[in-house]
Amino acid sequence: MVFQQLSGKVAESIHTKFLTLFDEGAYPTPEQLVQLDVETLRSKGLSRPKASYLLDLSAKFLDGTIEPEKFDAMSDDEVREAITKVKGFGVWSADMFLIFTLHRPDVWPTLDNGVQRAYARLMGREELIKPKELAPLGDRYRPYRSLAAITLWRSLDAEIPITN
Repeated sequence: MVFQQLSGKVAESIHTKFLTLFDEGAYPTPEQLVQLDVETLRSKGLSRPKASYLLDLSAKFLDGTIEPEKFDAMSDDEVREAITKVKGFGVWSADMFLIFTLHRPDVWPTLDNGVQRAYARLMGREELIKPKELAPLGDRYRPYRSLAAITLWRSLDAEIPITN
């Protein structure tokens, strides 16, 4: 969540400062995080909304709304449904969670700007590919659409020329 809608360097700086709130810079447990307030989190560079989202996430873990021990048995859609119950977490956040935390192999993040830009470049287009148009374009990469998305992101990072 800290990294959403921020450049990598800025997000990394905020993330590092955030972790200083906890022993040896370890990731906090929900119990530790929920004890903090928005202003403490803001003092480490988090925006007010992101601070409140982190606190809501912790509360959802503690009240049983989010049950991570069940994620492995859940479908991608079921995980999306659970994750989007947290304030500030939408489909994009759920897709990133599925790809980078749960390592699900077949997630096609059509709402992601980077995937939209890279696929437009692949098609030789200037304008972004809209999510509705992008959705069926991912079918050719099943059952490894997550890998396709990661490759598209990396093509932007390294400015690797890609062709169809």
